[in-house]
Amino acid sequence: MASIFGRDQKFTWLLVGGPIICAGLISFLVQFYDDYISLWNIHQTFNFFEGLLWLVVGIVILQLKSRKSVEPIRRIFIPFAISFFIFGVSDFIEMHTGAWYKPWWLFAMKAVCVTSFIYCFRIWWKFEKSNF
Repeated sequence: MASIFGRDQKFTWLLVGGPIICAGLISFLVQFYDDYISLWNIHQTFNFFEGLLWLVVGIVILQLKSRKSVEPIRRIFIPFAISFFIFGVSDFIEMHTGAWYKPWWLFAMKAVCVTSFIYCFRIWWKFEKSNF
């Protein structure tokens, strides 16, 4: 009987299980830090969870790097993951500054990360297009 997930079940379970694990982690954090988080406004709370999300995305990308993949694509996973980690840290900084453009270096940090995302995605897209 064929699997509903296709031949790459590990990756599919990562996509299915990852959000469930993240939801459980967020639920735990909300319960554990209820007194602390209740002192934040909605902007700070959103940035906290957004920062956690980008850190988890960086970890998932590092896990994908460890999978068997073609070398040109494997090289972009490390800068891609580092960019997500830095983007997550920038959200934690934004919690305290109140805006993504104040101070100027926070805006520069986010701009470099977004540029890196676009660059890594472009490399991946060219590779996928040439091998399809």
